[in-house]
Amino acid sequence: MSAATNSPKEVRTNSLFTHLNRDIRNIIYDVHLVHPLLSDDVAGLMLSCRTAKEEVEEAAVRNMKIFLNSIKAHCKTITGHDIIFSLPQRDKQGLANIRHLEIEVPYNLL
Repeated sequence: MSAATNSPKEVRTNSLFTHLNRDIRNIIYDVHLVHPLLSDDVAGLMLSCRTAKEEVEEAAVRNMKIFLNSIKAHCKTITGHDIIFSLPQRDKQGLANIRHLEIEVPYNLL
C-alpha cells in the first residue's frame, strides 16, 4: 500500500464558494439577481452557506435601490414630479422588508 492511500482525506470546514474572491461572488449575485426581487433561483445559493446568504441579501437590497432610483428618475422625466420610495434596508429580518414598499406620490398626479 502506498502512503497516499493511508492518509486521511482532507475535510473542508467551509464552503468552496467562500474561497472565491468577494468581487467574483458579487458578480455571481448580480447575475442571479437580474431583477431585484428574489426568485426561487437564488434559494439554493442562499441555503448553501451563511456567507452567501448575507451577501445575497446585501446584493438584493443594493439592486433594489438601483431599480427604484431608475424608476424614480423615469417618473421625474415623464411627469416632472418627484415620487418618494422608502428604500429598503437590510436588517435582522433579512429580506422580509424588501417586499414591502411605500411610495409617496404628489396628490396632483392621482
